[in-house]
Amino acid sequence: MSLEQMRQLYEKVKKLVEPVEDNVRFYWISEEAVSRALVIGSEAPQPPPKYYVI
Repeated sequence: MSLEQMRQLYEKVKKLVEPVEDNVRFYWISEEAVSRALVIGSEAPQPPPKYYVI
């Protein structure tokens, strides 16, 4: 996902969120960051999906 796509998603979500009630966070996790993760006790993380819905 490009920075511009992230900004577009942010603007769309911002219209749906009630700031007093909701808390939405966007984290940019690059494939490089995932590939450099150190893991004990589980499988290594996979490259991030295009987006998360939580």
